[in-house]
Amino acid sequence: MSKSCNNNIELKRNGTGQNQRFVDALDPDSVELFDFRLEDWMAFAYNFANHVNYFAPENNVSGNWQDFFLTKNQIEKILGETVPQHKLSPHLTLFVCFICLLRRSQKRLNGLTKRHLDFYYKEVLNLSNKTASPDSVHILFELAKNASDVKIEQNTKLKAGRDKSGKNLVYKTTEEIILNQAKVAGFKNVYHLKDKYLFKDDYFGCSEVANSYDGNGKSFPNDEIKWWPFGHPFFPVDKYFEKDYPRMADARVGFAIASPVLQLEKGKREITFKISIAENIPGKITASEIEDALTVYLSGEKKWLQAVFRPVGQSFISGNEINIVVTLDANADPVVNYNSEKLLENFTTSFPVARFIFKNGINDEKHEGYKLYKLLVEKTVTNIEISVDVSEIIDAEIENDQGKLDASKPFFPFGSIPGVGSGLLIHCNEAANKEWTKITAKLKWKDTPDSFRQQYWAYREEYLTDLSKKVYNLQTEYPAGFDEDLGTLLINSDSDFRANVELRADNGTLINKGNSNITLFNPSSGGGFEAGFDVIRTIPQNKFATKSNNLPQDYKKWEQAIQDKKLSDNQRVSDFKNNKPKQIPQDGYLKIILKSSFYHDIFPRIFAVAMSKGESTTLIPNSPYTPQVESILLSYQATASQKIRFEDLGSDQENKEAYNNAKIELFHEHPFGQSEQHSYLKKLQDFLAIDNSINCKLLPTHTGGSLFIAVENAESLQSICLLTQVLEGSENPEPDNEFETGEKLQWYILCNEEWKPLNKDYITFDNTDNFLKSGIIKFTIPKEATKNNKRIPGNYFWLRVHNTKDFDTICQVIDIQAQAVLAQFSDNNNDLAHLKNGIEAKTISKLVERIATVKKVEQPYNSFDGKLPESDSDFYRRVSERLRHKQRAITIWDYEHLVLQKFPKIYKVNCLRHTSNDCFLSPGNVTVIVIPNIQKKNVFDIYQPRISKGNLNEIQSFINGINTLHVNATVENPQYEEVMAELSVKFYKGFDENYYLKQLQKDIAKFLAPWAFEKTASINFGIVLHESSMIQFIENLGYVDYIKNFNLSKQLPENDKKGVKQFVKARKIIPSSAKVILTSIKYEEHKVSSISNSECNN
Repeated sequence: MSKSCNNNIELKRNGTGQNQRFVDALDPDSVELFDFRLEDWMAFAYNFANHVNYFAPENNVSGNWQDFFLTKNQIEKILGETVPQHKLSPHLTLFVCFICLLRRSQKRLNGLTKRHLDFYYKEVLNLSNKTASPDSVHILFELAKNASDVKIEQNTKLKAGRDKSGKNLVYKTTEEIILNQAKVAGFKNVYHLKDKYLFKDDYFGCSEVANSYDGNGKSFPNDEIKWWPFGHPFFPVDKYFEKDYPRMADARVGFAIASPVLQLEKGKREITFKISIAENIPGKITASEIEDALTVYLSGEKKWLQAVFRPVGQSFISGNEINIVVTLDANADPVVNYNSEKLLENFTTSFPVARFIFKNGINDEKHEGYKLYKLLVEKTVTNIEISVDVSEIIDAEIENDQGKLDASKPFFPFGSIPGVGSGLLIHCNEAANKEWTKITAKLKWKDTPDSFRQQYWAYREEYLTDLSKKVYNLQTEYPAGFDEDLGTLLINSDSDFRANVELRADNGTLINKGNSNITLFNPSSGGGFEAGFDVIRTIPQNKFATKSNNLPQDYKKWEQAIQDKKLSDNQRVSDFKNNKPKQIPQDGYLKIILKSSFYHDIFPRIFAVAMSKGESTTLIPNSPYTPQVESILLSYQATASQKIRFEDLGSDQENKEAYNNAKIELFHEHPFGQSEQHSYLKKLQDFLAIDNSINCKLLPTHTGGSLFIAVENAESLQSICLLTQVLEGSENPEPDNEFETGEKLQWYILCNEEWKPLNKDYITFDNTDNFLKSGIIKFTIPKEATKNNKRIPGNYFWLRVHNTKDFDTICQVIDIQAQAVLAQFSDNNNDLAHLKNGIEAKTISKLVERIATVKKVEQPYNSFDGKLPESDSDFYRRVSERLRHKQRAITIWDYEHLVLQKFPKIYKVNCLRHTSNDCFLSPGNVTVIVIPNIQKKNVFDIYQPRISKGNLNEIQSFINGINTLHVNATVENPQYEEVMAELSVKFYKGFDENYYLKQLQKDIAKFLAPWAFEKTASINFGIVLHESSMIQFIENLGYVDYIKNFNLSKQLPENDKKGVKQFVKARKIIPSSAKVILTSIKYEEHKVSSISNSECNN
């Protein structure tokens, strides 16, 4: 016995459709017990009269009565006349009248079949026709301007016009609703899922206006409003189920750091960000990879300044350390405190801000931005340190003993007569308020002599105490070299002029003496002399503030904490700008104090003695050098550090002060705004503290798709009913990852920059089935919910609906509106004709009893779920099938008819015996293939109609509940195998080539999948396609002259390694199994080319 289970089914069937269920024999009127018509009676009378003797007056038989009646030909001629031309004789007229009166008895006799059937079905079996089902409708209310919290009672009546008999149609609300002023103000969304269509890296997009065609407010083509609530991948035009939506905008994601140390107005600026994280990162990320992944911006006066990564890469990510080094050259604009009005972002800080934005989408050609984001997204920050190295600051604040000086032009630092103790005070305002570790000053001297030894050759130590004509004997003929016998020179070299450096506070208080004995005149590489010195200090560890997380439970304190922090930041910024004293004096003042004079005091005496000698050989002394600075350049290094701590610091006040005094602030960059990250703020939220979610992550997390709904004019603790109108049937019936049983979309509301989950305590009603059908969602706004958040700006409550599945697991949305309630038709002996198609949108606009506070009543969409009373034909069909299958699935006929009766939205059912998922010889298994009804329905892929997994499960559960325990039934969608045509075509002269190439593609697709173009066309199993039949079809088209190079190709079961469909050519295409239906590829994918005139001539 063969063990192969790959044999195909021998019994190939097309299944059973809904239109095949009713047969004529089920109609009692299909067979008449007495079916004589007028012509039959007249023919009967003519023939019968032949057997009735006619007696003449003499009472002799003289023929028969046939001459009194019409022959068959005469009857047909008279009855065939549209307008009767022959007049019947009186006796025939009387006879016809008698036959017509007989119809009443004939009709009653013929009704015996129906009466007998009704007696058996309804009296014996006690069955009856199903009653009508009332239709339902969604109603929206709008309150008057000053009204609030208006109660609409259950069973409130609404007017819906009149029925055909003139009676009022009335609908009643099914439940109580409390109306308020809340409205849906707008939608945003974020999409972050694997792009399964383009086979590229993950796609991260967002929409500012989610309910628009392009995500930015553009109207939908032809006003057909339908949009994917959780975003969508990038659809190429006219491909992938014709969902050619424009590409979503690339979502912004990253983090930002704010600190006073980033106030960098001038000079060459180098900034090092060192971020420590709790988790180790495998491998090492190089500087070039970081540069390819990140863009760093700094807050400027009018715009964001893009920083440059260091050419020699010092940036790296390794272990638990992130090191990023960026620079700004001296020509770049100043880095200043953040100004929300000019920079147009949502940071809650007044400090300068550095933003780290990950490259994404079209700006991330190497995909390094997304890779780095994925690497860092779940990492917890433990410490942040910022170091700045600023050089070539040219506008220092300077002051000597005589007063303030202007550093922009040459100046005398020690006055016109510098002496011992003369000082120059240098102040770097930018560094003063920072935790600077090093300040460097570089002075370029002006008009210095070539040699200070030669300049001061006439200045000797002995002249300081004893100077006369006798003593002064310097001659001009002395050589340049120093003669020890002539005394001691005061200045032996250029380095003899020295000074001390002191570090002082802004009030003059001496902090420390700093460096001593610095050289004032050092040779400069560019010629002349310069002076340079460094002042280094060590920052005590306790100068860095720590973060806190001991928090009060009152949510109002969160907002107060933010306001206090703003005031604290603003005060520190103001102090920084105005250089105001603090409790601890600023120690940014450097004082240079001369250790020796420049001998201006003895020059007059030496000069007078030399002149008094009157000898031509006497050396006349040079005037002393008065120090003059041509330019001054300052440099400094500063640092700021913030350790993220989670332990309790003590009282609420201590925690608050720790938060307010933090010198570094961390922010998350979201697609629509920013949010500050601090354990103090997080622990203010009860729902975060309970879940132990107070750790500060470096980056925000975005998984799956999220829809953000703005609700305006609402208040905390109000209940709001949202009508969610979806385009039912637009979901993908076979998504890659679908909702499991009981799995739901996740709802949140924004509370102080954090998302609070809305569980069943807040969402009290939801019949949308994860946005798979239109319905109402009723929820209560928690007391913790806040408006005017910065994560998503605006004076709204923001709801978030989170979907972790594929974007197309749910339906497209038409609209979401507030103040909705369900109303149902109330029958008052009305004509029920409206139940067939429902009442049209906008039919209901008034209450039966007006309520003054209700401004508007609106019915935005048609009614639904209405059913007429079951007709007799449907009743007979249902009962007849019930008597045959007895509500048990045993035979193929049973399976198919049971499913068609239970699920009227199914178009066709094909039951395959002893068949499992991958085997056609599997005893005990039955596979039921179902095709949906696509007439007047939205279909995800019209070429391959399928029903959703949820409906498949529902049908499977139904079938397995009524079949035998020894059989396992599986319900599946058909397997579709695509067919592609390839050919060259020559059109008849005069036909537009561009137009008819597309038309031929459509006609080929219509031949292969007619139901995609005509919804009434049948969908059949087991169709075998011959190449010749398609060639004949194409050649018979009125615009085709001839074709050549024709090929048919069938899709292979497996795609290639890249996920691209594969096709194989065949002259005869047969479905690979009984589960398969042949269909067309998308019409534009058929490879049709035109034959040129030159080819034709050849």
